[in-house]
Amino acid sequence: MPCVPSSAGPDVRTEVGDFRSGPEWSMRSKLCDVRPVRSSPGHMTLDDLFDRNVAWAQQKTRDDPTFFVRMAEQQSPQYLWIGCSDSRVTANDVLGLDPGAVFVQRNIANIAHSNDMNLLAVLEFAIDILKVRHVIVCGHYGCGGIRRALGEDRSALVDHWLQPVVTLYRRHRCKRRRENPSLKRPESLVAPEQKCLGR
Repeated sequence: MPCVPSSAGPDVRTEVGDFRSGPEWSMRSKLCDVRPVRSSPGHMTLDDLFDRNVAWAQQKTRDDPTFFVRMAEQQSPQYLWIGCSDSRVTANDVLGLDPGAVFVQRNIANIAHSNDMNLLAVLEFAIDILKVRHVIVCGHYGCGGIRRALGEDRSALVDHWLQPVVTLYRRHRCKRRRENPSLKRPESLVAPEQKCLGR
């Protein structure tokens, strides 16, 4: 549970549940104190992440005292973003929008499966409840999921998920090569099926 400053002001510390108290993951009360985070991003402990969360929340409150009050209200995004799970591609950053502006669903290789209940539920909720006006399916260059789908290895659970891409690729491979023999970016083979941004 994140540490969120009290609406009384940035200097007020808030009691939160702490999940760092042993193997049973029981909650205990803790006052949020900020300790300097010395770990590099690749070697952070859970304590480091909690401390960074506290520091982030306090900085956000200093910069924008009503930020958490606004975020606690009902969201009203204009966009649904169906994107890749890749840690380098985050919807709000790519679009330059604040939290609350984009409803997000992410998966490996940003696939829109017609039998994916998670995607269908997100789509229904976004359109019927949140009333989003735009649905964006966004891919990116260097996608590991697409690279795997276009390769030969079929030894992991992810290959079942990627099968629609494999099928699409095989169906159009010969035709695309005839039309453009110098084609070097295999990711572009799926582009006609998607509305792509940020590529």
